[in-house]
Amino acid sequence: MEVTPLIITKEEFLRIQKKTIGYGTEGKVFKVNRKELIKIYHENIANIIASQDVEQCDNITKIYQKGTGNNRRAEALIAYFYNRENDEYLKLAPKHAIKYAIDRQKKVTRTKLPKNIVYVEKIFAGCLLDRIRGIQIHKLTTLPLNIRKKIVLEVLRSVRELIENYIYHVDLDNSPFSSTELIHEDGSSELVGHSHILIDQYLHPHIIDLDGKSTIYTERRNDYYESLSILSLNTLIMEYLLKIDNEVLKDLENEREMLAYQLESTGVKDQHIEKLINLELGLDDLETFTKTLNIRK
Repeated sequence: MEVTPLIITKEEFLRIQKKTIGYGTEGKVFKVNRKELIKIYHENIANIIASQDVEQCDNITKIYQKGTGNNRRAEALIAYFYNRENDEYLKLAPKHAIKYAIDRQKKVTRTKLPKNIVYVEKIFAGCLLDRIRGIQIHKLTTLPLNIRKKIVLEVLRSVRELIENYIYHVDLDNSPFSSTELIHEDGSSELVGHSHILIDQYLHPHIIDLDGKSTIYTERRNDYYESLSILSLNTLIMEYLLKIDNEVLKDLENEREMLAYQLESTGVKDQHIEKLINLELGLDDLETFTKTLNIRK
Protein backbone atom coordinates (compact mmCIF):
# COMPACT_ATOMS: atom_id res chain seq x y z
CA MET A 1 0.00 0.00 0.00
CA GLU A 2 1.38 3.39 -1.02
CA VAL A 3 1.28 5.92 1.80
CA THR A 4 1.80 9.66 1.34
CA PRO A 5 3.32 10.87 4.63
CA LEU A 6 2.11 13.93 6.47
CA ILE A 7 4.99 16.41 6.43
CA ILE A 8 4.98 19.36 8.82
CA THR A 9 7.40 22.27 8.93
CA LYS A 10 9.67 23.29 11.78
CA GLU A 11 7.31 26.18 12.52
CA GLU A 12 4.30 23.85 12.67
CA PHE A 13 6.25 21.57 14.99
CA LEU A 14 6.91 24.49 17.32
CA ARG A 15 3.20 25.38 17.31
CA ILE A 16 1.95 21.90 18.13
CA GLN A 17 4.49 21.69 20.98
CA LYS A 18 2.13 24.05 22.78
CA LYS A 19 -0.76 21.59 22.33
CA THR A 20 0.64 18.62 24.23
CA ILE A 21 -2.26 16.59 25.62
CA GLY A 22 -0.35 13.59 26.92
CA TYR A 23 2.94 11.73 27.11
CA GLY A 24 4.19 8.34 28.17
CA THR A 25 7.04 5.90 27.81
CA GLU A 26 7.20 6.17 24.01
CA GLY A 27 6.43 9.73 23.07
CA LYS A 28 4.35 12.87 23.33
CA VAL A 29 0.86 13.27 21.91
CA PHE A 30 -0.15 16.57 20.35
CA LYS A 31 -3.52 17.87 19.25
CA VAL A 32 -3.73 18.64 15.52
CA ASN A 33 -7.45 19.40 15.33
CA ARG A 34 -10.66 18.23 17.01
CA LYS A 35 -10.47 14.80 15.40
CA GLU A 36 -6.76 14.01 15.04
CA LEU A 37 -3.59 13.68 17.10
CA ILE A 38 0.08 13.37 16.30
CA LYS A 39 2.29 11.09 18.36
CA ILE A 40 5.99 11.94 18.15
CA TYR A 41 8.37 9.42 19.67
CA HIS A 42 10.78 10.74 22.32
CA GLU A 43 13.89 9.70 20.42
CA ASN A 44 12.64 11.46 17.30
CA ILE A 45 11.89 14.64 19.24
CA ALA A 46 15.55 14.61 20.30
CA ASN A 47 16.63 14.13 16.67
CA ILE A 48 14.41 16.99 15.51
CA ILE A 49 15.73 19.32 18.18
CA ALA A 50 19.34 18.39 17.44
CA SER A 51 19.08 18.72 13.67
CA GLN A 52 16.93 21.85 13.61
CA ASP A 53 18.53 23.59 16.59
CA VAL A 54 15.04 24.12 17.95
CA GLU A 55 15.57 26.01 21.19
CA GLN A 56 11.88 26.69 21.91
CA CYS A 57 10.94 23.02 22.39
CA ASP A 58 10.00 21.68 25.80
CA ASN A 59 12.61 19.65 27.64
CA ILE A 60 12.79 16.02 26.67
CA THR A 61 11.20 13.65 29.15
CA LYS A 62 13.18 10.68 30.41
CA ILE A 63 11.42 7.45 31.37
CA TYR A 64 12.28 5.49 34.49
CA GLN A 65 10.74 2.56 36.29
CA LYS A 66 9.94 3.63 39.83
CA GLY A 67 12.50 2.36 42.28
CA THR A 68 15.11 1.33 39.69
CA GLY A 69 16.68 4.58 38.52
CA ASN A 70 17.35 2.95 35.15
CA ASN A 71 16.34 4.26 31.76
CA ARG A 72 13.44 2.37 30.27
CA ARG A 73 13.75 1.64 26.57
CA ALA A 74 10.73 3.13 24.82
CA GLU A 75 10.12 1.79 21.33
CA ALA A 76 8.08 3.01 18.42
CA LEU A 77 5.46 0.80 16.80
CA ILE A 78 6.64 -2.81 16.41
CA ALA A 79 5.98 -5.06 13.41
CA TYR A 80 7.60 -8.29 12.23
CA PHE A 81 7.77 -9.98 8.84
CA TYR A 82 8.41 -13.70 8.64
CA ASN A 83 11.47 -14.62 6.58
CA ARG A 84 10.72 -18.09 5.22
CA GLU A 85 14.24 -18.54 3.87
CA ASN A 86 15.82 -18.27 7.32
CA ASP A 87 12.73 -19.31 9.32
CA GLU A 88 12.87 -16.18 11.47
CA TYR A 89 11.00 -12.95 12.10
CA LEU A 90 12.53 -9.70 10.89
CA LYS A 91 11.69 -6.49 12.72
CA LEU A 92 10.61 -3.60 10.53
CA ALA A 93 11.93 -0.07 10.95
CA PRO A 94 9.32 2.12 12.73
CA LYS A 95 8.18 4.06 9.67
CA HIS A 96 7.67 0.82 7.72
CA ALA A 97 5.89 -0.68 10.72
CA ILE A 98 3.44 2.23 10.68
CA LYS A 99 2.76 1.63 6.97
CA TYR A 100 2.12 -2.00 7.84
CA ALA A 101 -0.41 -0.97 10.51
CA ILE A 102 -2.15 1.46 8.16
CA ASP A 103 -2.66 -1.33 5.65
CA ARG A 104 -4.25 -3.55 8.32
CA GLN A 105 -7.05 -1.02 8.85
CA LYS A 106 -8.75 -2.37 5.70
CA LYS A 107 -9.70 -5.50 7.65
CA VAL A 108 -10.11 -4.04 11.13
CA THR A 109 -13.45 -2.31 11.73
CA ARG A 110 -13.76 -2.16 15.52
CA THR A 111 -10.46 -0.45 16.39
CA LYS A 112 -8.67 2.61 15.04
CA LEU A 113 -5.08 1.93 13.95
CA PRO A 114 -2.45 4.57 13.02
CA LYS A 115 -3.60 6.71 10.07
CA ASN A 116 -0.38 8.06 8.61
CA ILE A 117 3.35 8.57 8.99
CA VAL A 118 4.48 12.00 10.19
CA TYR A 119 7.71 13.80 9.28
CA VAL A 120 9.05 17.12 10.54
CA GLU A 121 10.50 18.33 7.27
CA LYS A 122 12.82 15.43 6.32
CA ILE A 123 12.98 13.74 9.71
CA PHE A 124 10.74 10.81 10.63
CA ALA A 125 8.77 11.87 13.70
CA GLY A 126 5.84 9.55 14.46
CA CYS A 127 2.28 8.86 13.38
CA LEU A 128 -1.12 10.47 12.88
CA LEU A 129 -3.98 9.07 14.99
CA ASP A 130 -7.70 9.47 15.28
CA ARG A 131 -8.62 11.15 18.54
CA ILE A 132 -10.60 8.81 20.82
CA ARG A 133 -12.56 10.35 23.68
CA GLY A 134 -13.74 8.47 26.73
CA ILE A 135 -13.22 7.54 30.37
CA GLN A 136 -10.55 5.02 31.31
CA ILE A 137 -12.06 1.59 31.95
CA HIS A 138 -10.26 1.21 35.30
CA LYS A 139 -12.14 4.25 36.59
CA LEU A 140 -15.55 2.73 35.86
CA THR A 141 -15.54 -0.26 38.20
CA THR A 142 -18.55 1.16 40.07
CA LEU A 143 -20.85 0.63 37.10
CA PRO A 144 -23.48 -2.10 37.64
CA LEU A 145 -22.21 -5.61 36.87
CA ASN A 146 -24.57 -6.12 33.92
CA ILE A 147 -23.16 -2.99 32.22
CA ARG A 148 -19.56 -3.98 32.96
CA LYS A 149 -20.26 -7.42 31.46
CA LYS A 150 -21.59 -5.82 28.26
CA ILE A 151 -18.46 -3.65 28.06
CA VAL A 152 -16.17 -6.65 28.53
CA LEU A 153 -18.00 -8.66 25.86
CA GLU A 154 -17.45 -5.79 23.42
CA VAL A 155 -13.76 -5.67 24.37
CA LEU A 156 -13.51 -9.42 23.72
CA ARG A 157 -15.01 -8.99 20.25
CA SER A 158 -12.50 -6.23 19.45
CA VAL A 159 -9.53 -8.23 20.75
CA ARG A 160 -10.67 -11.26 18.77
CA GLU A 161 -10.78 -9.19 15.57
CA LEU A 162 -7.27 -7.84 16.23
CA ILE A 163 -5.85 -11.31 16.90
CA GLU A 164 -7.50 -12.70 13.77
CA ASN A 165 -5.57 -10.02 11.86
CA TYR A 166 -2.30 -10.82 13.66
CA ILE A 167 -2.40 -7.68 15.80
CA TYR A 168 -1.50 -8.34 19.41
CA HIS A 169 -2.16 -5.71 22.07
CA VAL A 170 -0.06 -6.93 25.00
CA ASP A 171 -0.87 -4.16 27.53
CA LEU A 172 -4.65 -4.33 27.74
CA ASP A 173 -4.36 -4.35 31.53
CA ASN A 174 -2.30 -1.16 31.66
CA SER A 175 -3.69 0.96 34.48
CA PRO A 176 -3.92 4.63 35.44
CA PHE A 177 -2.52 3.49 38.77
CA SER A 178 0.82 2.82 37.12
CA SER A 179 4.20 2.80 38.86
CA THR A 180 6.01 4.25 35.85
CA GLU A 181 7.87 7.39 36.80
CA LEU A 182 8.69 10.19 34.37
CA ILE A 183 11.71 12.29 35.28
CA HIS A 184 12.08 15.60 33.47
CA GLU A 185 15.29 17.43 32.62
CA ASP A 186 14.73 19.84 35.51
CA GLY A 187 14.73 16.91 37.96
CA SER A 188 11.00 16.95 38.68
CA SER A 189 9.12 13.67 38.41
CA GLU A 190 5.60 12.31 38.27
CA LEU A 191 3.83 8.96 38.10
CA VAL A 192 1.95 8.36 34.87
CA GLY A 193 -0.19 5.65 33.42
CA HIS A 194 -3.51 5.19 31.73
CA SER A 195 -5.95 2.50 30.69
CA HIS A 196 -5.60 1.27 27.13
CA ILE A 197 -9.37 0.99 26.86
CA LEU A 198 -11.58 4.08 26.88
CA ILE A 199 -15.35 3.99 27.38
CA ASP A 200 -17.33 6.57 25.40
CA GLN A 201 -20.59 8.30 26.36
CA TYR A 202 -22.58 5.41 24.89
CA LEU A 203 -20.66 2.93 27.09
CA HIS A 204 -18.87 1.54 24.05
CA PRO A 205 -15.20 0.53 24.61
CA HIS A 206 -12.33 1.65 22.37
CA ILE A 207 -8.89 0.03 22.47
CA ILE A 208 -6.11 2.62 22.17
CA ASP A 209 -2.30 2.74 22.01
CA LEU A 210 -1.90 0.61 18.91
CA ASP A 211 1.03 2.76 17.82
CA GLY A 212 3.87 1.78 20.16
CA LYS A 213 5.42 -1.03 22.16
CA SER A 214 2.01 -2.03 23.55
CA THR A 215 1.01 -3.62 20.23
CA ILE A 216 2.84 -6.13 18.06
CA TYR A 217 1.96 -6.57 14.37
CA THR A 218 3.02 -9.77 12.58
CA GLU A 219 2.66 -11.15 9.08
CA ARG A 220 1.29 -14.47 10.32
CA ARG A 221 -0.11 -15.94 13.51
CA ASN A 222 2.27 -15.79 16.45
CA ASP A 223 1.33 -18.00 19.39
CA TYR A 224 3.68 -16.23 21.79
CA TYR A 225 2.30 -12.72 21.24
CA GLU A 226 -1.25 -14.07 21.18
CA SER A 227 -0.66 -15.61 24.61
CA LEU A 228 0.69 -12.29 25.93
CA SER A 229 -2.37 -10.46 24.62
CA ILE A 230 -4.77 -12.94 26.23
CA LEU A 231 -2.75 -12.91 29.46
CA SER A 232 -3.17 -9.13 29.71
CA LEU A 233 -6.87 -9.54 28.91
CA ASN A 234 -7.26 -12.06 31.76
CA THR A 235 -5.67 -9.58 34.16
CA LEU A 236 -7.90 -6.72 32.98
CA ILE A 237 -11.07 -8.78 33.40
CA MET A 238 -10.01 -9.93 36.87
CA GLU A 239 -9.53 -6.29 37.89
CA TYR A 240 -12.57 -4.85 36.14
CA LEU A 241 -15.26 -7.49 36.62
CA LEU A 242 -14.14 -9.04 39.91
CA LYS A 243 -12.38 -5.99 41.39
CA ILE A 244 -9.29 -8.03 42.30
CA ASP A 245 -6.50 -5.77 43.52
CA ASN A 246 -3.67 -5.47 40.99
CA GLU A 247 -1.09 -6.05 43.75
CA VAL A 248 -2.64 -9.47 44.35
CA LEU A 249 -2.37 -10.33 40.67
CA LYS A 250 1.29 -9.29 40.67
CA ASP A 251 2.04 -11.72 43.49
CA LEU A 252 0.01 -14.77 42.49
CA GLU A 253 2.78 -17.09 43.68
CA ASN A 254 2.00 -16.15 47.29
CA GLU A 255 -1.66 -15.21 46.94
CA ARG A 256 -3.13 -18.28 45.23
CA GLU A 257 -5.05 -19.67 48.19
CA MET A 258 -6.44 -16.30 49.20
CA LEU A 259 -7.42 -15.52 45.60
CA ALA A 260 -9.09 -18.92 45.14
CA TYR A 261 -11.13 -18.35 48.31
CA GLN A 262 -12.04 -14.83 47.17
CA LEU A 263 -13.18 -16.05 43.74
CA GLU A 264 -15.24 -18.87 45.23
CA SER A 265 -16.83 -16.50 47.74
CA THR A 266 -17.67 -14.09 44.93
CA GLY A 267 -19.58 -16.79 43.07
CA VAL A 268 -17.12 -17.73 40.32
CA LYS A 269 -17.77 -21.24 39.05
CA ASP A 270 -15.25 -23.95 39.97
CA GLN A 271 -14.52 -24.64 36.29
CA HIS A 272 -13.10 -21.13 35.91
CA ILE A 273 -11.27 -20.60 39.21
CA GLU A 274 -8.04 -22.48 38.44
CA LYS A 275 -7.68 -20.94 34.98
CA LEU A 276 -8.41 -17.48 36.35
CA ILE A 277 -5.72 -17.88 38.99
CA ASN A 278 -3.29 -18.91 36.25
CA LEU A 279 -4.54 -16.07 34.00
CA GLU A 280 -5.03 -18.54 31.17
CA LEU A 281 -8.67 -18.36 30.11
CA GLY A 282 -8.83 -18.24 26.30
CA LEU A 283 -11.14 -15.94 24.36
CA ASP A 284 -13.99 -18.45 24.22
CA ASP A 285 -13.61 -19.24 27.92
CA LEU A 286 -13.53 -15.55 28.80
CA GLU A 287 -16.71 -14.98 26.84
CA THR A 288 -18.49 -17.87 28.62
CA PHE A 289 -17.15 -16.72 31.99
CA THR A 290 -18.34 -13.15 31.42
CA LYS A 291 -21.82 -14.15 30.24
CA THR A 292 -22.39 -16.54 33.14
CA LEU A 293 -20.83 -14.45 35.91
CA ASN A 294 -23.28 -13.64 38.69
CA ILE A 295 -21.52 -12.08 41.66
CA ARG A 296 -22.96 -12.81 45.06
CA LYS A 297 -24.04 -9.82 47.12
